[in-house]
Amino acid sequence: MKLRHVLLCSTLAAGVVPASARAEEKLSLVVLEALEIDPPKPARETLCKPRIRVRNNGDKAVTSFLFGVRLDGQELSIYKNHVFFYTIAGGEVGDVDLYNFWTTETGRPTPRNGQLRMEVTLNEARWVEVKRDGDRTEYKLLGSVEGLPTSISRVIPLGAAR
Repeated sequence: MKLRHVLLCSTLAAGVVPASARAEEKLSLVVLEALEIDPPKPARETLCKPRIRVRNNGDKAVTSFLFGVRLDGQELSIYKNHVFFYTIAGGEVGDVDLYNFWTTETGRPTPRNGQLRMEVTLNEARWVEVKRDGDRTEYKLLGSVEGLPTSISRVIPLGAAR
């Protein structure tokens, strides 16, 4: 199963979605659909704004996302034990803004190959019931999303200095 997961992640990162991956995707109700970086081709010492697109294939809303993020294999500790309280309704797609990062910094110099690899893993999420009554909104946690963790990765080409 691990080999299948690695193969699936590497083919998805390359932009190839095999039929077996599409079939497997149906088993997971919460899917990381895209990883966007702004700017798309940053220079050295550039502040980047990442956003993850999450598809909720369930019939209930999902919230309380816990992510793990790695840049060139180096885990970013700011994500440890941090919960992103975005809510995505059942059957909907939503964007989650992640923390900004610098393309280069102390301990993570410019990659020699001119590319920065970013991997985002959704480690946990919760199903939630949302009730609105006028200007009041109530959230009732219903339990953990099954089938996690799930990951998406992307290679970020670095551009010329500005």
